[in-house]
Amino acid sequence: LNQLKLEYIDLMLIHWPSGYEEGSEPFPKRPDSDKMRYSDEDYLTTWKVLENFVKDGKIRSIGVSNFNHKQIERIIANCAVLPAVLQVELHPYFQQKKLRSFCKEKGIVVTAYR
Repeated sequence: LNQLKLEYIDLMLIHWPSGYEEGSEPFPKRPDSDKMRYSDEDYLTTWKVLENFVKDGKIRSIGVSNFNHKQIERIIANCAVLPAVLQVELHPYFQQKKLRSFCKEKGIVVTAYR
C-alpha cells in the first residue's frame, strides 16, 4: 500500500477458484504431459486472509471472479465476510441467468467482462 501511496484498497477480487503451482514459467506444465500444474491452495484459505485485511481496514470490499454458485456458497457457509462482487463473462449470448439470480438473492453485485 505504501508503494501505491494508498491507505486502503477499495475492492480486491480472487481471479480464479484455483491457481497454478509456482514455478519458473508463468503457466507450469506437468512433466509427463501438456496439462497445467495446479496449486493445492484452497480458495477458502485465500478468502480468510483477505477477510483479515478487511478487518484491519486495508481492504474495503472483497469479491470473486470466475466462480460458480457452488463455490460462492462454500465461501458463504465457511467465512465471515460475504463476497461483495462476482465478476464473470456475461453478454447477450451468455447471460448466466441462474447465476445472476443467485447473486441477486445473496446481495452480491455482478459485474461483466467481454
